[in-house]
Amino acid sequence: MRIEKLLLLVICFWTMLLAIAPVLGFNFYFPFVVPDVLDSAQQIERLLILRSASFMTSAYFTLRYFLNRKPLSSVSPILVLSNFMIFFGVISNLQNDVSIFEDPSKSNWVVLLVLVIFSYGLFRIHTKDTKKIFDKDW
Repeated sequence: MRIEKLLLLVICFWTMLLAIAPVLGFNFYFPFVVPDVLDSAQQIERLLILRSASFMTSAYFTLRYFLNRKPLSSVSPILVLSNFMIFFGVISNLQNDVSIFEDPSKSNWVVLLVLVIFSYGLFRIHTKDTKKIFDKDW
């Protein structure tokens, strides 16, 4: 199994776990599982980053639909969401003067680094799948 497919499996299981955990009474704050690691301001900041990234992903695909109706790889929505989360996460950290050298429990830079690694893997999958999709078009 290629590393990219393993990455997709990790993302799949991680997001399913994160979606189901609150229903079972657990809260996960990457990279920590311990409760009360993040204060409420950090939790709200992460939710705002996720909200902004989700809305921009929706806007991106809506505009793409109206401008260009070519099919995309199945991985592209995950890639776009990940890239927007990195974008809004960096902006949020810069606005809040969060240092890279702070304690990881007080900084979102660790989360952004993991998202960059995920985005790179997703980009590789996306380019490979796009070549397969459009190979017969020309």
